[in-house]
Amino acid sequence: LLIIPSGYKAGVAYAELPANGNGDLTWSRNSVANRTQSDGSIGSVAANVPRLSYMYGSCPALLLEPQRTNSIRNSTMQGAVAGSPGTLPTNWTGGSAGGITRTIVGIGTENGLPYIDFRFNGTSTATSLDIGFESLTQIAALNGLIWTESAWIKYTCNLNPPNTISFLMFELTSAGAFVAAGSTLINVTSSLARNSFTRTLNGGATVAFVQPLLRFSLTNGASYDFTIRIAAPQMELGAYATTWINTTNAAATRLPDSFTRNNIY
Repeated sequence: LLIIPSGYKAGVAYAELPANGNGDLTWSRNSVANRTQSDGSIGSVAANVPRLSYMYGSCPALLLEPQRTNSIRNSTMQGAVAGSPGTLPTNWTGGSAGGITRTIVGIGTENGLPYIDFRFNGTSTATSLDIGFESLTQIAALNGLIWTESAWIKYTCNLNPPNTISFLMFELTSAGAFVAAGSTLINVTSSLARNSFTRTLNGGATVAFVQPLLRFSLTNGASYDFTIRIAAPQMELGAYATTWINTTNAAATRLPDSFTRNNIY
């Protein structure tokens, strides 16, 4: 459904025709939410305000999204400290591999999205390096459910980049033991872009948790030097990625958009 209203305010999206208001939409969403603004940056709107999103270009679309929860408790890099190795954002895991030096270059904002920059350099004695956006036993899950992981990612320097970069989901038991995993390769360039990975959990009856990760594939004995920017990660129960939901220290939920039509038959 693509609707371009002539104007909007909290609780209503106005129709151009008919002029008597019969085509107006009474709008409801009882939480703040994000949208792509006309300059391409991400910004928030207040509860019950319709979201005109420029995610498709210069022509805005009126977002109508279901309820979703970002289960990553810290998508805004709280607790991160620059340095070598520096301090990971609170609740994040990994970020190390044999022979590779990790440096947290900095934390900032690009296009309205909070990010963290990692530099990895050295001669690897490992075949992979993982960054986990959550701990092993935090995001409750069940076999057969569909999850989507997403984040905005780019290289700020790729003198000697990793072999590949992938999104990864670990399926885990109630004790945090590994059960199964799935992954997908993502294309990272010098432009900040959103990537996503959707997976149906298939580890069986013992699956109790799921963990979203970013994996860098390496070669034992090879040298690497690259800096990667990761912004606004999200892990949501659903078959596709929806607009980013800010989190700082706990999972957060965006309530659904809904509307009623005034006197349209």
